[in-house]
Amino acid sequence: MKSFKLIGFSIIAIFMCLSFWACSDNKEDRIQEERELIIGLWENIYFYERVTFHDGNVTETTSTERNMTRVSYNADGTGSTFQNKDGNWTKLSEWTWTYDGITLYTYRKDTKITEEQQINKITESELASELHITIEHEGHPVDIYQRSVWERVR
Repeated sequence: MKSFKLIGFSIIAIFMCLSFWACSDNKEDRIQEERELIIGLWENIYFYERVTFHDGNVTETTSTERNMTRVSYNADGTGSTFQNKDGNWTKLSEWTWTYDGITLYTYRKDTKITEEQQINKITESELASELHITIEHEGHPVDIYQRSVWERVR
């Protein structure tokens, strides 16, 4: 009877290990699939920004204007931001990016700023994200909150 109990517990332990192993692969597969969805050229179709200055002043901006800002996430972990000026797309910045399954991290070497965008939705055609960052401006902290929706260009 004791040996049956030991065999039973061994089988349960093996099953539990295999279950955790399978879940781990599923999470890694999901992150890789989402990362592959991020790769591409995206155009901003909705933008909201709230900036809170150290003195309590707040500015808010909302835009649904298309054909103004694009971002490119490349498979090699690099990216660029473009702005449309008089019908010509101009590169504004270059950065590197990584994705951990929840947060999209971008790092600009020129400003040494890492931005952490929470990805709220990612599909073949749409990317929705939120960004909350505090920067220093003229020796004072400035709190910036942005919410963006992007549409895939290619």
